[in-house]
Amino acid sequence: MPTMTDLNTALDRQKALKKQLSERLNNTDLFAANATYDKPFTPKTYLKQDIVKATIWAIASGERFLFIGPPGIGKTSFMKSVTDMLDYELVYIPAAMISIENLMAGMPVDDEHLGQKVLEFLVYDKFASDKPKVIVIDEIGRADPSLGNTLMELLQEGTLAGDPIPGLATVIALDNPQGAECGRINGLDLAQASRFATVVLDRNDSPWREALAGKYEHIDLSDLFVSYNRLSREVTNRLSPRVLDHLIWMLTNGFPAIWTLPKIAGERLTLGSGVAETERILSDLAEALDAPNPEPSDALIDRLIQAAVRDGVNISLEGPPGIGKTARIKAALSEMTSESVYFSGPATNPEDLTVPFPAMGKDGKTYLEMMPHRKLMTPTDKVVVIDEERRANRRTANAFMEVVQEGSVGGVPIPGYRCTIALNNPKEVAGYKMDVGRADLAQVTRYAGHVDVSPNALGATAWLYDTYGEDALPFVEWWKNDIDATARVLVPPRSVEKLINLHQAGLPLEWGKPHLDGEYVPVPLVALQARLAGNRQENFSTVIDNFEEYVERLTPDERHADHDQLAHLAVYNALVLAEQAELESHRDKVVTLVSLLAKQHRMNLVGDKRTQRFFAPVLAAANARQQAAA
Repeated sequence: MPTMTDLNTALDRQKALKKQLSERLNNTDLFAANATYDKPFTPKTYLKQDIVKATIWAIASGERFLFIGPPGIGKTSFMKSVTDMLDYELVYIPAAMISIENLMAGMPVDDEHLGQKVLEFLVYDKFASDKPKVIVIDEIGRADPSLGNTLMELLQEGTLAGDPIPGLATVIALDNPQGAECGRINGLDLAQASRFATVVLDRNDSPWREALAGKYEHIDLSDLFVSYNRLSREVTNRLSPRVLDHLIWMLTNGFPAIWTLPKIAGERLTLGSGVAETERILSDLAEALDAPNPEPSDALIDRLIQAAVRDGVNISLEGPPGIGKTARIKAALSEMTSESVYFSGPATNPEDLTVPFPAMGKDGKTYLEMMPHRKLMTPTDKVVVIDEERRANRRTANAFMEVVQEGSVGGVPIPGYRCTIALNNPKEVAGYKMDVGRADLAQVTRYAGHVDVSPNALGATAWLYDTYGEDALPFVEWWKNDIDATARVLVPPRSVEKLINLHQAGLPLEWGKPHLDGEYVPVPLVALQARLAGNRQENFSTVIDNFEEYVERLTPDERHADHDQLAHLAVYNALVLAEQAELESHRDKVVTLVSLLAKQHRMNLVGDKRTQRFFAPVLAAANARQQAAA
């Protein structure tokens, strides 16, 4: 056991730290009067918080503390603020991102006395300064097991590789509770946990209300806080202070409140008993804020991107593959003169973001220095774009948490960092499972906006027009008007471009459709082929309105073979695109039309997974009718 600071000395230091903190609070506008609170808060109110009392005692006595609390209540931001006011250097260790090699590593050195190369431990350069310091280990429950075990020496002895850390006052760890909504938290074993005094926090154990009131100093949040206080603990666990901050920003900028609620495993979080109660709660909070709460709209997405970059707010866009998410974001950022720093989630490992490297310190000794990726260190304003974030492995997903929330990597601030935009696919698209992982609350609540993006929300078809001119016209018109919403997901704009290229090369269009589960996706191309032949396809209501004409056109007639072929295509396409309710309401006429269709079209109706349930019995009835007529 290390020798604890003498109790009387620690108590004297505690008293001095309280006095210093009170003086700093009196001389700062941190809790100044604002639109919510007409009188500034007194330091006495602040000092009553458990997290404040525990942190002061940790620094005064050297006791190690662990703060466990739900994500989004301000644990990390509090530690940065309080250590700054107490004139302690904060050494931030993002346990979710790094491994033990970032803090200490054996390196070969020449030993003149021994006349040979030997291994020497190099330690993290932030440990080397003589400044009074507090080490904060963030997300300790997400640490790699080897890192967690090695940190035991740091916690117990205040050393690393046996070398004392100069100026170390204490070590404080931060963590989320264990449980399904916070994902896989490793937790601590008895040997690790017994090194801490542990404080379990809830949403009322940090001064987040005062912080929000100061952040939105010109907005009266009084009614919002009253409405929030009436909510159940179950609801406020999901609508954490961090998410409430996002909600205020979203509503006061004219965006839908529902976009604030994150998505986990493909489902948007609900508040209370379900969707209806969620809508009621969000409406009540919007009313308390006296702000509009518009319906989600594709038209708002571009404005959301601009506002997010302007205000430094993280957003997440989720939509089917191939609709132009990445291209649209890159184009939008170039228009705003912000550099786009792109990372592919599945292709990135934590070591691609930062690695330790030996560097000479001011004292002439060699230390480990965090070396961030070059593109993160350019001096220009930048937005980090994480493509396919939910396809990243667990270590990488945890590593991105620091980038998103703190704007740093391995504890090194990212120059010019504005925000992060994450791009993801849903868990399932049109019945096809996607290889997309499950995020947890601590990860997803780092984003203020969680937006569902429809297939053409980002203007992919306009890009096709701009790129291919009139050659794109029949393809885009087919995609917009001749196929249903499911088909537009299965054959996204990315695939439409392939169809255009295949047509220009004189190759089969079928090759342009995605091939899944051993077959091409069930999206018929007959209407597209008709458009390319210069013929517009009719819809179901038109066919029914002109039923007798179409029966005549479908009846075999050797004099009009070409005309018959186009009629067969038109009726087939109208049947495929019709809603089942329409088909049922005209079932007898549908049976007649199917009985007259060319054999291949009849087989296609039954072979299509989306239509076979209705058309299988219809085809049986049509065959019976043909036999009866014969």
